[in-house]
Amino acid sequence: MSQVTIFRADRYEGKPLNSPNNVAVKSDGTVWFADPSYGISAAYEGSKAESEIGSCNVYCFDPRDAWSTQKLALPNIAAIWV
Repeated sequence: MSQVTIFRADRYEGKPLNSPNNVAVKSDGTVWFADPSYGISAAYEGSKAESEIGSCNVYCFDPRDAWSTQKLALPNIAAIWV
């Protein structure tokens, strides 16, 4: 029987994420996703708001360990290596 894990991320260090998208799960079980500001930079995709995190990032969550992050100007993830 397969194991199912539910992963929900809406905050990092207590601050709301900008507009997380494009999640990918690597073969080692780490979960990667981009958090650009597209969804808050204009009212077109939602409500315009200031970033409480203060940057756009790519996040990695390792269920065996912890979070890590990398600041990028306009992050986006299409695929991840295995």
